Amino acid sequence: MPESRNNSPSFVGPPQKEHIDIIVTEYPAPLGGLLGIERQKKATDMAEAAEQQFSVSLANIQRLIGSCNPMQLLAHFGYYDQIIFNGSRKTEDYQPVEQNAIEWLQALILQVPEDQINANSLNQPSAKTLIDLNEELHKAKYGFAWKRLGRGSSKPNDSLAAELVRQHTAFVRNEGYPSQIKRMRRGVFSPIDEEFRQREGHSLSELDAALWRLTELFEQRLNADRAERHEILRQKSTPAIIEAFSKLIQQDPHRVASDMKSFAHDRDAVCCAVLNHIDSRNFRHFYFNAEEFQNLFERPVDLALCKKLLKNMSIGWGELKGLNPEHFILANPIWKKPLIAVGNDQYFLPIAGMVQSFGLDVLESALTDHPDLEKKYRSKARADFLEKSVEEIVRNTIPNGQVFRGLKWRDNSGREGETDILVILDSHALVLECKSGAVRDRARRGDFVALKQELKELIDEPSTQGKRFGDFILSNRSLMNLFDSQGVSHQINFSGLLRVTTVNVLLDYVGPVATQFGLLKETGIRSDSMSPVATLTLHELECVVEILNQPALIFHYFRRRAELEANCEPFSDEFGLLALYLASSFDIGDFEGRDHGRLTIPSLQQELEPYFMGKELGLARLKPAPKLTQWWKDMLEKFEQRKFLGWLEVSYTLLCTNFERQTEFEAQCEKLVEEVWSSLQGNRNDTCIMINGGKGSRVAIIGVVIGNQTREEARELVQDRIAMVVEQHNVNRLIAICISTTSDAYPYLAVYFHCPELEAP
Repeated sequence: MPESRNNSPSFVGPPQKEHIDIIVTEYPAPLGGLLGIERQKKATDMAEAAEQQFSVSLANIQRLIGSCNPMQLLAHFGYYDQIIFNGSRKTEDYQPVEQNAIEWLQALILQVPEDQINANSLNQPSAKTLIDLNEELHKAKYGFAWKRLGRGSSKPNDSLAAELVRQHTAFVRNEGYPSQIKRMRRGVFSPIDEEFRQREGHSLSELDAALWRLTELFEQRLNADRAERHEILRQKSTPAIIEAFSKLIQQDPHRVASDMKSFAHDRDAVCCAVLNHIDSRNFRHFYFNAEEFQNLFERPVDLALCKKLLKNMSIGWGELKGLNPEHFILANPIWKKPLIAVGNDQYFLPIAGMVQSFGLDVLESALTDHPDLEKKYRSKARADFLEKSVEEIVRNTIPNGQVFRGLKWRDNSGREGETDILVILDSHALVLECKSGAVRDRARRGDFVALKQELKELIDEPSTQGKRFGDFILSNRSLMNLFDSQGVSHQINFSGLLRVTTVNVLLDYVGPVATQFGLLKETGIRSDSMSPVATLTLHELECVVEILNQPALIFHYFRRRAELEANCEPFSDEFGLLALYLASSFDIGDFEGRDHGRLTIPSLQQELEPYFMGKELGLARLKPAPKLTQWWKDMLEKFEQRKFLGWLEVSYTLLCTNFERQTEFEAQCEKLVEEVWSSLQGNRNDTCIMINGGKGSRVAIIGVVIGNQTREEARELVQDRIAMVVEQHNVNRLIAICISTTSDAYPYLAVYFHCPELEAP
């Protein structure tokens, strides 16, 4: 399963290399050799073993929780697994758990009664307890992930779709980067902030800002803690270490030295003792009171109001007693109430990343007492923010494109429609349909009836709307007068369009099920006649265009991404797809379009995250770039500079080739140039051919070497070669790159583009 993105402040490592390398390899399916009853039995056996593993691990976790101070347990995992180890960096004998596991641990601890908590307050968890608990959390995660294998309804595709969403809910925390989330929350709550403030004494944006400042307060404490540790451990001798440590804990150095007498000669043992003592106080970093929280608001707020807010966002010891522990994995109460109330207006937030991951849930919970504001927020504020944000993104990244918002139209059958965002550049159009709806809890937990309804609204309906508009303008390539939602008239020329690509942009996450085109059709979530459409979130859209940052790349990415979904059903998050594109331009050869198999792309967050996190922290990081030869880059740049009719389609065709095939083609062209230059025979070979593209969209790139022919002779030669390739290889797009042996023209002498639509009257 995809792992969660760590949401805690962390160290950003060295910049990654500019280009990403990916090797596409074929592996047999885990149960591929089994059929029928044998396959079902194997799946059932695996599920039963996983269920038993989950039950055993749960019992062991509960036993370990009951053996020591739970605040120190949570502090350890909040400090080491989420911050020091960054939720992913492994050591030789310790694999940190993800945030989702610590969330579950917190809920399990909140089942323990307060008297039992108090009884164990002096029992510091041992190293063995921490390691054992870490291992059991990993085992429980594995058990939960596989315990439903081969089980479910009589409709396995329905069960698979539900399971994909269930696993995403349980394990993935990747809403976006902090700046994106802050901007989104500020934008969606802005329209109701003033009215909410008049009723409650604070705005939701102010509460959100205070929660973010709370994590900054923790970060300051953690930085001070690191500095203290460094100051002690950097001492050159063990007596010096003991003396520095004594100052920290404000005890007599002689007494501390006496306590360490048995191992004072061993520097490593002394350092270990120092760290163990400091670790026993880690919980204080995540501890705060109502007055401290009050000081985090920008404008003065009443202390009584702060206490009320903290009470509404917290759960006390034992409050979750009696609830099913397994249910916490898919419906954890701490997602809406992440604080632990420890008494006397004191609170504990051991998972600082909860503010980033579930802050929106916390804020939306405050709207339940104000139905009118909640309706305005869900039906108006979220939609307006999403559409405005998408419009701003495309205007900034496609500055020469025509951008329209809220166009109203009537298709050839008389049905009306409205397109959220339309972008036209040269012969291509992007139709971006924005859906601001939120996936309900029932659907996130895998209720297929609820899930089907949600996904039809979020994926199928905008896809259908986008396809209708695309079909309409492609069947009526002409100058049209369309009005937008504000009543403004726009004269738009659709006569030169070759491609219309629809992209669905969501404000909420639905997980990898969104890329499963065939599965969604088989379950009835997508219409049978629906063509593939890329679906991603606003935050993902920002990341994609930030990396690609060129119109040709952006248009090509979304078109080919949709085709890849239809041909391969890739199991991946957006980072995996983006990384695959940067490495291969989605040119993966015979792997695309097979009748069997599935393209599984591992989470490649580590390839892209250093750049994005560096940007968050204001640090210079090398931006990952598409893997293209210099010749390919230069041709694409010249196409965009000249902007001849069809330049974007020519760029599209060129981009359908991965780096290895670019290199091979370039070498063949160079060899031909040498042959043509040295040949005195008229029947010399002067053309090399490369065929590529996805299923149903084959394209050709040919290199034609021009010697001492006249312009007319060269034109006839190229036209002859184009006709030959079109006939022999059945391609619907072809570019011919002319290379001269007698001219220094670079990157090409001329480019010819074969496209039946452009040639049609």
